[in-house]
Amino acid sequence: MATDRSEYKPKNVLRDPLFNMERAILAPMGPVSSLCFPDNFLKRNSPFTDLLLAATERGDVHFWNLIDRHWEFRHVMTRNVPIQKIHVVENDIIVQDRYGTATIWKISGPTVFSMTSAMSHFGGYCQSVLIDNHIVLPHDGFSIEAYDLHNADSVKKLTPTMERGEVGKTMCQENFKIKETNYLLVGYESGYVILFDYDTGKQCSKVKLGEMVTRITFNSVDYKGIASNAFKPLKIFKLNPETLELSMYDPGVQFPKEGAQIVRFRPDNKIFVTGGFDGRLRVFCGETYRQLIVLKGHRGQIFDIVFTPLPTQFWKTKIFAVAGEDSDISIWNVCHDY
Repeated sequence: MATDRSEYKPKNVLRDPLFNMERAILAPMGPVSSLCFPDNFLKRNSPFTDLLLAATERGDVHFWNLIDRHWEFRHVMTRNVPIQKIHVVENDIIVQDRYGTATIWKISGPTVFSMTSAMSHFGGYCQSVLIDNHIVLPHDGFSIEAYDLHNADSVKKLTPTMERGEVGKTMCQENFKIKETNYLLVGYESGYVILFDYDTGKQCSKVKLGEMVTRITFNSVDYKGIASNAFKPLKIFKLNPETLELSMYDPGVQFPKEGAQIVRFRPDNKIFVTGGFDGRLRVFCGETYRQLIVLKGHRGQIFDIVFTPLPTQFWKTKIFAVAGEDSDISIWNVCHDY
């Protein structure tokens, strides 16, 4: 059957989100740069996702209670330095700032925080990822460095086999597993995506996508990845799981000309969601890559999209949260539950 390459006209569903966080707080949070749904934070042992952490460009982390949809408190973690990424591991909060420091905070009570260690990195917009008990950070704008979360010691560096000037600066990372082996995809400002065997530290392969890569998301079931660019259409690449070679992939559809700052697969890979400078969310089918819905939920650039690992108690379904420069966080559930 011939592939239909005509541009698919999505449903411009201007439905409202389930909730907007800015309605429940007196003072604006400022631009929200990173979101996190903690799993069993402070040993709550809840069958629901009931807490959302929002890190801001002011250096604060805001705690949102999803049970009754209210703001609980904020904690200053980087003192007016923008937070680039926030993680939660058991009772530790890890924040990576944009100027070159990642810190681990021990949480011993609902509002009791103490910083236990700090690690240096290159800074910039490349967000850290967690692999096993390591945090993986941009090292010198070119290579990647991993630190042990238990003692903050450097444990390994991953360096491309190409020249620094050929690939440019690191822009984003995405990790996944194949047969219990950890792999890391790194996107560069030159448009290259490089695959590393994280366990051995060796480069496996590379692919040139043509434009600067702002974010990568990867489907480890059918071995296809999506790369976003702020001003260009999405790019698709595929991985041969046997040879570990990367190559371009043509899905046979035309993507919107509007670029995307961020792209994320939902955990079940059935859909993926993009967000760009226009504040719109675009939802795509994860199998056909056709655009399904356009959602207008923000007044400025989208910075982060995260999905809950468990259902929420209030909405009785899994949701996803979206944040950006307009100081708001929107809560959504579209294209059915998963």
